Amino acid sequence: MSAFKPALKTTTSNAPPITSVADSSGQPIPIESLLPNGDISPSPRKKTKSVSFHEDTKPPSEEHPTMAGRANLTSLGDPSSREEYAFLLLDYAMVVVPLASVHAVLDVLVYRQYQQALIFGDLAQRALVALAVLFVLHSTVHPTHSSIGIQMILMFVAIVLGTYLVHAATMNDYFAVMKQAPPLGTLLVWLAVELDYYWSIVAAVTVGFIAWCLRV
Repeated sequence: MSAFKPALKTTTSNAPPITSVADSSGQPIPIESLLPNGDISPSPRKKTKSVSFHEDTKPPSEEHPTMAGRANLTSLGDPSSREEYAFLLLDYAMVVVPLASVHAVLDVLVYRQYQQALIFGDLAQRALVALAVLFVLHSTVHPTHSSIGIQMILMFVAIVLGTYLVHAATMNDYFAVMKQAPPLGTLLVWLAVELDYYWSIVAAVTVGFIAWCLRV
């Protein structure tokens, strides 16, 4: 059974084009009078200008390709970066200034022990030199002091300095002790601060054992 397919017919309209319309009273009004300038053809669309980036007008990201690099270079001017450096400087000062005070106290004690006259100008000069040396030393070693290699090196230095200080305090004359005891004692205190407590205990026990063996 064949399916029924209706034939589609196309019709063309021969009606004349509309040239007028009627108003409310029924009077015909030409269409030309309703359009400006009597133009009944459809008005062409206004072309819009497309904006494109040429060589002279580049996007901000392409016009300044080094903007991110300049931002990184100027990160020191960031308030947060300045605060970080200020806190780091304060952290170093909280360690270095007391150590410089320890150096000054040891200097005074050694002079008093040997009944020597104190010259406060020389005492202040030695304290300032110790402050500068300790600041450079602490800022160099402290960022990496937690590694096992640095801890072992610091422990070895502490053993050597402690043994030499015990030997110098008992065997050398008073003038050598006055010159060597304050800086070496301050360095030993700084090493004890930088070392973990078990490394400090090992260094102290080793120095005591060496001093006992040498009968110092």
